[in-house]
Amino acid sequence: MKRAKTILWLLMLAALWALVGLLVWSAYGGLREGEPDRSLPLSEWPGEDFPFVSSLPVLYFSVEDLDKLYPDWSWSPDGPLMPPREETKADLYVFDREENRLTDNPTQLFQRASLCLRGRTSSYMQEKKPFLLELRDEYNNPADLSLLSFAPDSDYVLHAPYIDRSLIRNYLAYTLGAQVLEYSPGCAFVEVFVNQAGQPVTQAAYAGVYLAVEKIKASPCRVDVGEYRVAPELGRQFEDGGGFIFKRDTYTEGYDDALRLGPTERGREYSLVKPKADEVSQAQVDRLEQELQFFEDILYEGSDQELEKYFDTDSFVNFLLLNEFLKNMEGFSSSTYFYREEGGKLKAGPPWDFDIAMGNSDYLGNLSNADGFFVLTGEYAAPYLEHPAFVRKLKDRWKELRGEGGAFSEENIDALIDSLNQFLEEPARRNDAAYPELWSETIFGNAEGYVIENSEEDRKMIREFLRRRGSWLDENIDLL
Repeated sequence: MKRAKTILWLLMLAALWALVGLLVWSAYGGLREGEPDRSLPLSEWPGEDFPFVSSLPVLYFSVEDLDKLYPDWSWSPDGPLMPPREETKADLYVFDREENRLTDNPTQLFQRASLCLRGRTSSYMQEKKPFLLELRDEYNNPADLSLLSFAPDSDYVLHAPYIDRSLIRNYLAYTLGAQVLEYSPGCAFVEVFVNQAGQPVTQAAYAGVYLAVEKIKASPCRVDVGEYRVAPELGRQFEDGGGFIFKRDTYTEGYDDALRLGPTERGREYSLVKPKADEVSQAQVDRLEQELQFFEDILYEGSDQELEKYFDTDSFVNFLLLNEFLKNMEGFSSSTYFYREEGGKLKAGPPWDFDIAMGNSDYLGNLSNADGFFVLTGEYAAPYLEHPAFVRKLKDRWKELRGEGGAFSEENIDALIDSLNQFLEEPARRNDAAYPELWSETIFGNAEGYVIENSEEDRKMIREFLRRRGSWLDENIDLL
């Protein structure tokens, strides 16, 4: 009897907990069908003169201060002076059905979201602004909630394809990355509206086609590295190392909040992603820099056996080939992440930022040409080619990826681009019309005179570029 009562109490407690969770989810993320009070405020409903229906999910942001997302830039002789990156509160209405209209009831409503501008060059050079999105709970703290089909989390990037007029370069890179790497950021195409709260919806609120992307962070559902909790007195013993994420990237003083590590003895500098600056002592920072120096020494001076022992060479092979195949202008030099799981080997990835890959850049010379090695023979990747066992693994893996059913095969690439052409057809036309300046001139990074008529034309160029790129690498990979 006593056991039965205990089980009954546990069941009641579980039911109560589930009910509380459902109420919180309904209030701050979830939505039941047929709730008229959850639709957009009447003052913001579009009129009959604004027909809009999308096959993509739609994110509508009603923001507290629109000016914070579209700030005025000042200029100096050295270039643009970045305004402070300020967040603004936003009510986020999500429409995620087979057909989506703003006049419908949303499928999700987040009433305590935060939105802010992100990016350096992109934030001032392009009309279409990229954003950081954070979902929050009733106490205004970051809340791990399910947005669209993503695993629950609080942080997302709303990438704004602009320099990439095809719209698909990052999606392709992350999708291929997911086929060859342990983790690649999840992503989904959406159409976005950004409007000042209380203002009527007009076509001016339409921001275009965006790519909602999982922000790279330490998380069980993203990059699961464990904790960095190693005491500094443990010295440089590799096996004692904790989990961390760092990246090689451009750094802007006063704008980036990541902790700067280095320089190493060879002049390398990195930004620490996890742990964050306020989570480590100076002694632990010193320890992290020692570990980075240790990895660098193994790369430049260690044997093949040592490289295999301390580096997850499979991840480096796949990551380098992904960047080389896509001829990523920033591949392995910028926007490049590395991580180490607690007690594990150093790994390469996740992939990030392929806007100016796949023939979309020429300002470093010859990048719009599908021929030639670029990443593998560059400054940062060249030391790996000094290890014969690594080079053999690289060549064998390339041939495997290009074989039947391989991630880099023509069949796989063609199938991906065909599916993107199909479901982006109408949304891409709306996006093309919203940014007419993209179709009348050569834009940042393009080969001189590269002018196209629409995003579909750019997707055709990507298909042809990757066909020629794959064939060239097939013929020349054994020259490494």
